[in-house]
Amino acid sequence: PTLLLKDTLAAGGIIDNENGFLSTQNVEEFASKIIEIFETEGLLEKVSKNVQTNLYRTWNERVDMALSRYKELIEIKKKENERKKKRKETILNKGIEYERAKAITKAKRQLKQTQRREEQKKARSKAMQKPKRQPATRKTVTAKKSSKKTTTSRN
Repeated sequence: PTLLLKDTLAAGGIIDNENGFLSTQNVEEFASKIIEIFETEGLLEKVSKNVQTNLYRTWNERVDMALSRYKELIEIKKKENERKKKRKETILNKGIEYERAKAITKAKRQLKQTQRREEQKKARSKAMQKPKRQPATRKTVTAKKSSKKTTTSRN
């Protein structure tokens, strides 16, 4: 039997302590597993028998299994790449839409500014065409002197 890393292609079909041994990619756990294999009475013999009866596969079977797994991984990668491509296209389209909207807004703003300037020019030219007012003439106001009568009473 073999001690393999969990979740690897080589560990496919291995059931820990049944037809092989599995460990994580951690040095301490890997060392502990080796110690467990040799210290647990009968474990190595049991797993050895199970390997011969349950796990044995021909070379062609193993190649077919590996090929099948690689095909699965390729399909997963293709789908992932398609999702990334769609996401990029979406982002790009949104960017184009944003730039287009920004350009339209800028053009509208410039049009309004141009229209305002034209209106201001027209208003100025109309103001220049109006006849000038005659200057106001001063009227002199004469103050009338009023005479006050004072009455005194004599007692």
